[in-house]
Amino acid sequence: MQFGVKELFLGPRRLMRRIRSMRGAGSRSPRKLEALRMLRDRGVRITSIVDVGVLHGTPELVDVFSDLPHILFEPVTECAPQIERVYRNIDYTLVQKAVGDRDGYCNLRIRGEAGALTSSAHVERVPGEDVRPVELISLDTFWAQAGPVEDSLLKIDTDGHEEAVLQGGGEFVGKCSVVIIESTNANINRILELMFGMGFLIFDLVEPCYYDGALWQVDIIFIRKDIMGISFDTISDKGVDFSKYEIFK
Repeated sequence: MQFGVKELFLGPRRLMRRIRSMRGAGSRSPRKLEALRMLRDRGVRITSIVDVGVLHGTPELVDVFSDLPHILFEPVTECAPQIERVYRNIDYTLVQKAVGDRDGYCNLRIRGEAGALTSSAHVERVPGEDVRPVELISLDTFWAQAGPVEDSLLKIDTDGHEEAVLQGGGEFVGKCSVVIIESTNANINRILELMFGMGFLIFDLVEPCYYDGALWQVDIIFIRKDIMGISFDTISDKGVDFSKYEIFK
Protein backbone atom coordinates (compact mmCIF):
# COMPACT_ATOMS: atom_id res chain seq x y z
CA MET A 1 0.00 0.00 0.00
CA GLN A 2 1.51 3.30 -1.09
CA PHE A 3 0.87 6.86 0.06
CA GLY A 4 2.11 10.24 -1.08
CA VAL A 5 4.50 12.59 0.63
CA LYS A 6 1.75 14.24 2.66
CA GLU A 7 1.54 11.07 4.75
CA LEU A 8 4.99 11.86 6.10
CA PHE A 9 3.68 15.10 7.61
CA LEU A 10 0.96 13.57 9.76
CA GLY A 11 3.16 13.97 12.79
CA PRO A 12 5.20 11.16 14.35
CA ARG A 13 2.43 9.69 16.54
CA ARG A 14 -0.25 9.69 13.85
CA LEU A 15 2.19 8.33 11.29
CA MET A 16 3.21 5.45 13.56
CA ARG A 17 -0.44 4.62 14.27
CA ARG A 18 -1.10 4.56 10.54
CA ILE A 19 1.84 2.24 9.94
CA ARG A 20 0.90 -0.11 12.77
CA SER A 21 -2.66 -0.34 11.50
CA MET A 22 -1.35 -1.72 8.22
CA ARG A 23 1.67 -3.72 9.36
CA GLY A 24 2.42 -5.90 12.34
CA ALA A 25 5.86 -6.49 13.73
CA GLY A 26 8.17 -7.04 10.78
CA SER A 27 10.22 -10.13 10.07
CA ARG A 28 13.37 -8.03 9.67
CA SER A 29 15.58 -7.78 12.75
CA PRO A 30 18.95 -6.19 13.65
CA ARG A 31 20.98 -9.40 13.42
CA LYS A 32 24.17 -9.71 11.41
CA LEU A 33 23.28 -13.07 9.88
CA GLU A 34 19.91 -11.81 8.68
CA ALA A 35 21.41 -8.64 7.20
CA LEU A 36 24.06 -10.62 5.31
CA ARG A 37 21.45 -13.00 3.92
CA MET A 38 19.42 -10.01 2.76
CA LEU A 39 22.43 -8.62 0.89
CA ARG A 40 22.98 -11.98 -0.77
CA ASP A 41 19.31 -12.45 -1.63
CA ARG A 42 19.21 -9.02 -3.28
CA GLY A 43 22.12 -9.93 -5.52
CA VAL A 44 24.62 -7.40 -4.11
CA ARG A 45 27.88 -8.14 -5.90
CA ILE A 46 30.48 -9.49 -3.46
CA THR A 47 33.57 -11.16 -4.89
CA SER A 48 35.53 -11.95 -1.71
CA ILE A 49 35.51 -11.58 2.06
CA VAL A 50 38.25 -9.55 3.74
CA ASP A 51 38.10 -10.07 7.50
CA VAL A 52 40.38 -7.78 9.53
CA GLY A 53 40.61 -9.02 13.11
CA VAL A 54 39.07 -12.44 12.52
CA LEU A 55 40.35 -13.80 15.88
CA HIS A 56 38.80 -17.33 15.92
CA GLY A 57 36.43 -16.82 12.98
CA THR A 58 33.33 -14.90 11.93
CA PRO A 59 30.55 -17.53 11.74
CA GLU A 60 28.01 -15.32 9.96
CA LEU A 61 30.42 -14.69 7.07
CA VAL A 62 31.28 -18.38 6.92
CA ASP A 63 27.59 -19.28 6.84
CA VAL A 64 26.49 -16.88 4.11
CA PHE A 65 29.61 -16.69 1.94
CA SER A 66 31.11 -20.17 2.16
CA ASP A 67 31.56 -20.24 -1.63
CA LEU A 68 33.77 -17.12 -1.74
CA PRO A 69 37.47 -16.73 -0.92
CA HIS A 70 38.15 -15.34 2.56
CA ILE A 71 41.26 -13.28 3.28
CA LEU A 72 41.75 -13.29 7.05
CA PHE A 73 43.97 -10.90 9.01
CA GLU A 74 44.87 -12.06 12.51
CA PRO A 75 48.23 -11.38 14.19
CA VAL A 76 47.58 -13.58 17.25
CA THR A 77 49.38 -16.80 16.30
CA GLU A 78 47.52 -18.82 18.94
CA CYS A 79 44.32 -18.36 16.91
CA ALA A 80 45.64 -20.15 13.83
CA PRO A 81 44.63 -23.73 14.81
CA GLN A 82 41.03 -22.71 15.53
CA ILE A 83 40.88 -20.65 12.33
CA GLU A 84 42.02 -23.72 10.42
CA ARG A 85 39.17 -25.76 11.92
CA VAL A 86 36.49 -23.11 11.29
CA TYR A 87 37.57 -22.49 7.68
CA ARG A 88 38.56 -26.05 6.77
CA ASN A 89 35.92 -26.24 4.01
CA ILE A 90 36.51 -22.71 2.68
CA ASP A 91 39.05 -21.20 0.32
CA TYR A 92 40.90 -18.95 2.78
CA THR A 93 44.20 -17.15 3.21
CA LEU A 94 45.46 -16.30 6.68
CA VAL A 95 47.65 -13.19 6.96
CA GLN A 96 49.28 -13.15 10.40
CA LYS A 97 49.77 -9.40 10.56
CA ALA A 98 48.04 -6.49 12.27
CA VAL A 99 46.37 -3.94 10.00
CA GLY A 100 46.74 -0.20 10.47
CA ASP A 101 47.44 3.15 8.83
CA ARG A 102 51.09 2.39 8.03
CA ASP A 103 53.58 -0.41 7.43
CA GLY A 104 56.12 -1.55 10.01
CA TYR A 105 55.65 -2.98 13.48
CA CYS A 106 53.40 -2.34 16.45
CA ASN A 107 52.85 -3.77 19.92
CA LEU A 108 50.02 -6.24 20.43
CA ARG A 109 48.37 -6.78 23.81
CA ILE A 110 46.97 -10.28 24.39
CA ARG A 111 44.27 -11.09 26.93
CA GLY A 112 42.58 -14.37 27.80
CA GLU A 113 43.32 -18.05 27.45
CA ALA A 114 43.71 -20.09 24.28
CA GLY A 115 40.30 -20.46 22.64
CA ALA A 116 38.99 -17.29 24.28
CA LEU A 117 41.62 -14.72 23.37
CA THR A 118 41.16 -11.05 22.69
CA SER A 119 43.81 -8.69 21.41
CA SER A 120 44.51 -5.02 20.92
CA ALA A 121 47.22 -3.68 18.62
CA HIS A 122 49.16 -0.38 18.64
CA VAL A 123 49.51 -0.28 22.44
CA GLU A 124 52.27 0.74 24.78
CA ARG A 125 54.05 -1.92 26.76
CA VAL A 126 52.65 -2.34 30.28
CA PRO A 127 54.60 -4.33 32.90
CA GLY A 128 53.01 -7.70 33.63
CA GLU A 129 50.93 -7.84 30.45
CA ASP A 130 51.44 -10.10 27.42
CA VAL A 131 52.55 -7.51 24.89
CA ARG A 132 54.47 -8.62 21.82
CA PRO A 133 55.73 -6.89 18.65
CA VAL A 134 53.94 -7.90 15.45
CA GLU A 135 54.24 -6.89 11.83
CA LEU A 136 51.88 -4.11 10.73
CA ILE A 137 50.56 -3.54 7.22
CA SER A 138 48.01 -1.22 5.63
CA LEU A 139 45.24 -2.57 3.43
CA ASP A 140 46.39 -0.47 0.50
CA THR A 141 49.91 -1.88 0.77
CA PHE A 142 48.61 -5.45 1.01
CA TRP A 143 46.44 -5.14 -2.09
CA ALA A 144 49.15 -3.33 -4.02
CA GLN A 145 51.25 -6.46 -3.48
CA ALA A 146 48.49 -9.06 -3.87
CA GLY A 147 46.86 -7.51 -6.94
CA PRO A 148 43.73 -5.38 -7.48
CA VAL A 149 40.36 -6.51 -6.18
CA GLU A 150 36.93 -4.88 -6.29
CA ASP A 151 33.51 -5.41 -4.71
CA SER A 152 34.80 -7.16 -1.59
CA LEU A 153 32.97 -7.34 1.69
CA LEU A 154 35.29 -5.87 4.31
CA LYS A 155 34.79 -6.57 8.02
CA ILE A 156 36.83 -4.63 10.60
CA ASP A 157 36.95 -5.59 14.28
CA THR A 158 40.21 -4.38 15.79
CA ASP A 159 39.26 -3.42 19.34
CA GLY A 160 39.20 0.35 18.92
CA HIS A 161 41.67 0.75 16.05
CA GLU A 162 39.12 0.62 13.23
CA GLU A 163 39.82 4.22 12.24
CA ALA A 164 43.49 3.45 11.58
CA VAL A 165 42.50 0.51 9.36
CA LEU A 166 40.28 2.79 7.29
CA GLN A 167 42.94 5.49 7.03
CA GLY A 168 45.43 2.95 5.70
CA GLY A 169 43.01 1.49 3.18
CA GLY A 170 41.24 4.39 1.53
CA GLU A 171 41.86 3.20 -2.01
CA PHE A 172 40.82 -0.38 -1.29
CA VAL A 173 37.84 0.50 0.93
CA GLY A 174 36.37 2.78 -1.72
CA LYS A 175 36.16 -0.21 -4.08
CA CYS A 176 34.40 -2.48 -1.57
CA SER A 177 30.70 -3.10 -1.99
CA VAL A 178 29.97 -3.68 1.72
CA VAL A 179 31.89 -2.74 4.88
CA ILE A 180 31.09 -3.95 8.40
CA ILE A 181 32.73 -2.05 11.27
CA GLU A 182 32.49 -2.64 15.00
CA SER A 183 31.88 0.80 16.48
CA THR A 184 31.68 2.08 20.03
CA ASN A 185 30.66 5.35 21.68
CA ALA A 186 34.32 6.31 21.51
CA ASN A 187 34.74 6.13 17.73
CA ILE A 188 31.32 5.99 16.07
CA ASN A 189 31.26 9.65 15.00
CA ARG A 190 34.64 9.38 13.30
CA ILE A 191 33.74 6.06 11.65
CA LEU A 192 30.58 7.58 10.19
CA GLU A 193 32.47 10.64 8.97
CA LEU A 194 35.11 8.52 7.21
CA MET A 195 32.66 6.11 5.60
CA PHE A 196 30.26 8.82 4.39
CA GLY A 197 33.26 10.60 2.90
CA MET A 198 34.16 7.46 0.97
CA GLY A 199 30.72 7.26 -0.61
CA PHE A 200 28.95 4.76 1.65
CA LEU A 201 25.53 4.72 3.28
CA ILE A 202 24.34 2.88 6.37
CA PHE A 203 22.60 -0.37 5.43
CA ASP A 204 22.00 -1.67 8.94
CA LEU A 205 22.93 -1.41 12.60
CA VAL A 206 23.21 -4.91 14.03
CA GLU A 207 23.83 -6.68 17.31
CA PRO A 208 23.86 -3.69 19.66
CA CYS A 209 25.63 -4.20 23.00
CA TYR A 210 24.69 -2.35 26.16
CA TYR A 211 26.74 -1.46 29.23
CA ASP A 212 24.85 -0.58 32.41
CA GLY A 213 21.70 -0.12 30.36
CA ALA A 214 23.19 2.28 27.81
CA LEU A 215 24.27 1.52 24.25
CA TRP A 216 28.00 0.89 24.13
CA GLN A 217 28.77 -0.94 20.90
CA VAL A 218 27.14 -1.78 17.58
CA ASP A 219 28.20 -3.26 14.26
CA ILE A 220 27.49 -0.85 11.41
CA ILE A 221 26.97 -2.36 7.96
CA PHE A 222 27.73 0.14 5.22
CA ILE A 223 26.87 -0.29 1.55
CA ARG A 224 28.34 1.68 -1.34
CA LYS A 225 25.95 4.41 -2.40
CA ASP A 226 25.61 3.31 -6.02
CA ILE A 227 24.78 -0.26 -4.97
CA MET A 228 22.16 0.89 -2.47
CA GLY A 229 20.30 2.72 -5.22
CA ILE A 230 20.23 -0.39 -7.41
CA SER A 231 19.39 -3.05 -4.83
CA PHE A 232 17.04 -1.32 -2.37
CA ASP A 233 14.19 1.17 -2.47
CA THR A 234 14.27 4.20 -0.20
CA ILE A 235 11.63 6.61 1.07
CA SER A 236 11.58 9.54 -1.33
CA ASP A 237 9.46 12.48 -2.44
CA LYS A 238 7.63 10.11 -4.79
CA GLY A 239 5.83 8.51 -1.89
CA VAL A 240 6.04 5.65 0.61
CA ASP A 241 5.15 2.00 0.03
CA PHE A 242 4.09 0.90 3.52
CA SER A 243 4.09 -2.76 2.49
CA LYS A 244 7.89 -2.43 2.66
CA TYR A 245 7.90 -0.70 6.05
CA GLU A 246 8.70 -2.99 8.99
CA ILE A 247 8.96 -2.31 12.71
CA PHE A 248 11.25 -4.44 14.84
CA LYS A 249 9.78 -5.48 18.19
